[in-house]
Amino acid sequence: MARLAAVEKGEYYPTPLSIVDTISQVIDIKDGRGVIRLFDPCAGEGLALERLAASIQHRTGHPIETW
Repeated sequence: MARLAAVEKGEYYPTPLSIVDTISQVIDIKDGRGVIRLFDPCAGEGLALERLAASIQHRTGHPIETW
């Protein structure tokens, strides 16, 4: 059974954007052609995935698609 605090939040725990920034710095995109596709099945509102995509695109110049 879920804790009362978890139920109150709707059991929604978004990834802090500061963590997303850290993750984006350690992702190594090899040079190549084509679109980079990012998929997050637990995207919630999609803010973390949107931030990650923007950071990677800014750093690498690769086009990004998010799902």
